[in-house]
Amino acid sequence: MRMSKRIMRATAIALAVACVSGAAWAQLQPRVQPRVPRGAQRAADLEEVITMRVIGSVVVDPAGKVVSHALDTKLEDNLSGLVGKAVAAWTFTPPVVDGKPATVRSGMTITLAGREVNGGFEVRIDNVTFHLPPGGASPTPRVQLTKMHPEPKYPKFNVNGGVTIEIRFTPDGEVADAVATECSLYFAGGSAADKAAACEAMAFNGTSAIRKWRATVSAESTRDPDDLTGILPLQYMGVQGWDKVLESGKPGQWRRESRTRFTEPAWHAKGRQRVGTSDVADGALRMASSPPLQLHEGAIGKTL
Repeated sequence: MRMSKRIMRATAIALAVACVSGAAWAQLQPRVQPRVPRGAQRAADLEEVITMRVIGSVVVDPAGKVVSHALDTKLEDNLSGLVGKAVAAWTFTPPVVDGKPATVRSGMTITLAGREVNGGFEVRIDNVTFHLPPGGASPTPRVQLTKMHPEPKYPKFNVNGGVTIEIRFTPDGEVADAVATECSLYFAGGSAADKAAACEAMAFNGTSAIRKWRATVSAESTRDPDDLTGILPLQYMGVQGWDKVLESGKPGQWRRESRTRFTEPAWHAKGRQRVGTSDVADGALRMASSPPLQLHEGAIGKTL
């Protein structure tokens, strides 16, 4: 699918100068910046994209075929039709519940990404995450953050952006390791080198702070080490333009991002869902769970 660049012209905003991690705002004052290790995020790794999240649900039969699907996010008719056609053609690993083949209904979040091609945008399915239940209240988290100090320091670069951090907890709630998996800068100007340096600083400052945090871990989680892995989106938001950034992060809205490659830590368990900066718009800790549905290869990256 191709889109005109005029769609994005109204979304340009000024860059900004403050930081929020979850709900905690950093103070707006000069800070001594820690040395940032080089090579973590290079300019060549950055891609310029527009992204949108689409919320919906899907029903998959015991053979792994889509029975029905629905998109809760309101989209322009042409885009809605293209996304719906793509979902209907998906195939899954045959779902199993309690050891038996079963029909499964799951909520889903589809992330679309548009890349500039010949004066327009080519739109593809960037990622899909599945979650139970499709609607209603979420289950009580198995790991809850109880100490979130020190706060991540805002970098010396004036940016609005986010970093996803994958965290491995110990059974007693300490942080065994924290690794930045992806960084996005929102509506950012400047050179690719400056953007890459900003992402390096955001990732370094975030992981350095999080390694000193603590959590409360449920007794059930301590039985399975895989249950002790979480994903935390850190949002570095500015005092100028942050409201526009938050608005553009809502489902059905396009957001311009300068984004690094997604990288998993070496200890990331196989079969876990990928959750990157374009897939979330809040600062809530998510457990790195296996999805209720396993989508076959070929859907991710498919052009609409």
